[in-house]
Amino acid sequence: MFEINKIYNFNTLAPVTLGLSYKNMKVIGANINYRLAVNYTDIYTTREKIIQETGLTLLNVKDVSYVIFENEYKETLVLSLDWVVTDSIVVVESINANIRLTNISNDDLTIINNAINALGYSCDITTD
Repeated sequence: MFEINKIYNFNTLAPVTLGLSYKNMKVIGANINYRLAVNYTDIYTTREKIIQETGLTLLNVKDVSYVIFENEYKETLVLSLDWVVTDSIVVVESINANIRLTNISNDDLTIINNAINALGYSCDITTD
């Protein structure tokens, strides 16, 4: 389902416990067993919170695979495959774009940077 080094958008089954949706999450570990997953997060407590939130019957933490994701800030997130809404998973095909803006002021740089960040993108602005 998830492949290492690919980037995904997806929703979770328990928005209160896990957050509703994730964007541009890079897979850095797939098909991880519980012994490794527990080194990243408390999968036992998380599972219990999800059950309380959703009323779902979930498999034992030892019987499922986990995925380790990394966001653009290099923060990690570990999720069981059964905590993700499978119909919401989208592979992100992304590219890097270079944009050259001419005749702008220093004040414009701040406005442009804030607008790009508000859209959920990160950027590096340099001047010449």
